[in-house]
Amino acid sequence: MKKSLLILFVFLAQFTILSGQEIEIPKDFKIDPVNKKVKDFPDEFNNSSPLSARITVSYIWINGTVNKYRDLRPERKRFFDPDADTPNEQVSEKRRSENLNSTISEVIMYHDSISGIITQYKDSAFSIEYFEKTNNKWWYLGGDPYNSFSDCRKQFFQYASSFLSDLRRAEITAIVPKDTVQFNDFLKTKAYNPKEFLIKKLKEHKLVMYGEIHRRKASWDFCRQVINDKQFSKYVGTVFMEMASHKQSDIDKFLTSDTLNKELLLDVFREYMLFGWVDKGMFDFVMDVRKTNQNLPKNKRIRIIAVDTPRPFSTFNSKEDMRKNDDQFDRNEFMANTILNYLKITNEKRHAFFIVGTAHICRTLKSAGNIIYNSLPENATYSFFTHSPVTDNHMDIPLRIRHGVFDYALENAGNNPIAFDLKNSPFGKEPFDAFFSEGSGSFQDNYDGYIFLGPLDSEPNGELLLDLYSDKFIKELNRRLGFYNTNIEKDLKSKDSSKESVIESILKGYSQRKWDYLPPLKETGLNNKPK
Repeated sequence: MKKSLLILFVFLAQFTILSGQEIEIPKDFKIDPVNKKVKDFPDEFNNSSPLSARITVSYIWINGTVNKYRDLRPERKRFFDPDADTPNEQVSEKRRSENLNSTISEVIMYHDSISGIITQYKDSAFSIEYFEKTNNKWWYLGGDPYNSFSDCRKQFFQYASSFLSDLRRAEITAIVPKDTVQFNDFLKTKAYNPKEFLIKKLKEHKLVMYGEIHRRKASWDFCRQVINDKQFSKYVGTVFMEMASHKQSDIDKFLTSDTLNKELLLDVFREYMLFGWVDKGMFDFVMDVRKTNQNLPKNKRIRIIAVDTPRPFSTFNSKEDMRKNDDQFDRNEFMANTILNYLKITNEKRHAFFIVGTAHICRTLKSAGNIIYNSLPENATYSFFTHSPVTDNHMDIPLRIRHGVFDYALENAGNNPIAFDLKNSPFGKEPFDAFFSEGSGSFQDNYDGYIFLGPLDSEPNGELLLDLYSDKFIKELNRRLGFYNTNIEKDLKSKDSSKESVIESILKGYSQRKWDYLPPLKETGLNNKPK
């Protein structure tokens, strides 16, 4: 009998059978069954263990005490949460009962630092909540609903290592630099005029990659200064840009035509995203390339190559058409292969300039820049990071890179635009924290050069390409939005579909400051500012 129980125990330690489906428990995961209702636990704030933290989350939901929520969250994520003085929510009796009678099924541990807790609400209503451990306390990361117990497990098994990587990265980047004088000393002797510095790199390297933040006036103004410099066309024959590749023939036609056709270029921008691409700085940059070309011999003109995936929105007839088009491609691989194939076959002896969203050239990500960097000979490429707040693709992050130390050093250096090499610099050796949830290593592991365009506190917002919204394009937007059972009036809260009303609605949400969500540098609270 004892032998039979031992065999059964060993079997259950490796597999769980649910609805006839075997789920293997991977190595490094430990499962502790709970199988108790929330109401069986006391209502108290306690995050000394994953289970107690999970119960605390439940009672916050049950009581509507959303002002306590942030106290259970990692410090780096608290700005997403309600303020401490937020009034309690009104909780319906149905919701209270559902949460009180929900069953905490099990606690899953991963490397003693990450935990997932599965809760069952109804027969086909489950959730997996995630927690991380720091300073001997457990902090709530969020959760996901699923229709089955096994789906919750699969989710946690798949993503636990990512949660652990994020935690380890957070522990490293949370450390504020102590020797801050070194940043000032470096800038006194190793900082250069950014335009001259970039052109020098274009002369020395086959491909220079410039990481930009979208819709950023300061960045596009700088790039326009660079291409309007007479030396640019001497060293550069090709500019690769984040534009839809199916519009390449129209881009070529726009650049080579003796007659200026702004509508042709506007249609290129209308075809890039669902709502079109409303970045006037980028539009003006392309206009300047055409203007530069008018003063150059035909064999010395600059070509713009669109390297992003095709986006023929005007040909789509359903949401499914859009999805199928997107599913065909990995954007970073597509951009990298487009550039590498062009460089392989072109007769152009001059070098190339790649302007793209900064994450697309980050070397510790599976980015286009990383693929290119590893495919070309050593020293063939050079990549630039442009100074910014901490960024994320989906939300505004009110944090400064390296806790504001970089900003203070640049302010002490005069707050004038400058550029410098990252390798072996105090800036380059710092842990990379420019992206809120991505990237690893140091700044010099990810980029070769750093460009400071000016203080973030006073940086103006990017200008909107309002010429995009012709009557014809607004009609096309309504057709596209119809795939999602909406229209431009509902989506933009516009009075009607007239050009005037659409533009008025767009301008309502426009801020004059680029980083209006970022607290002023003087409020950063850094105790050891560079002297």
